Amino acid sequence: MKYEIQNPPKFKCVLIHEIGHFLAHKLSNNLVLNISLEYKTNAYEDDYLGKTDFKILNNDFVSNVVSLFYGCMIESVFIGSLGSKISSCFNNKGYGSGRGERDYETFKTELIKRKLENKENLIISFFEEQLEKFKKIRIEHFDDLINIEYESLINNKEEYIYSININLLERKLETFINSHRDYYQAISNNLEQLMKAS
Repeated sequence: MKYEIQNPPKFKCVLIHEIGHFLAHKLSNNLVLNISLEYKTNAYEDDYLGKTDFKILNNDFVSNVVSLFYGCMIESVFIGSLGSKISSCFNNKGYGSGRGERDYETFKTELIKRKLENKENLIISFFEEQLEKFKKIRIEHFDDLINIEYESLINNKEEYIYSININLLERKLETFINSHRDYYQAISNNLEQLMKAS
């Protein structure tokens, strides 16, 4: 069934952001339960609020942090702003896309919970460097992700909330997930080493 999508470019951008979280959770062996996008509109703009629900099976600091940043990392690849900083998405200051605002708030909570507030800038700088490394990856690596027929992934629509078919998403991205495993593992390993060294 085809569903009408309000503002398709923004829908796809937010969906790609949520797929970034999906990818990180899959590669860290967490269980993704649901992805939903809620259409929001006001007098100034229309946009989507994305949400990825998951069950943590691998509850360690590095996996949690990587999954929080991965939405903005993958979104940056999609929108072609690889020259921009990760902080243009991953912030709570209301600039840039701001799609990572809730991710940033969760990150801050994770730092406080583990008494690591003094590591915030170090970790953000680390992900700025990872985004630079993404620039050097052949763009063809991301083709399956960027060219996905996102309309076909909609499982259900109630009012202005779109639910994504997780099983179909996983099947369509199986090759990409497998080919991306080494990139994800390198980021996780490097972050773990950074945290041990600092």
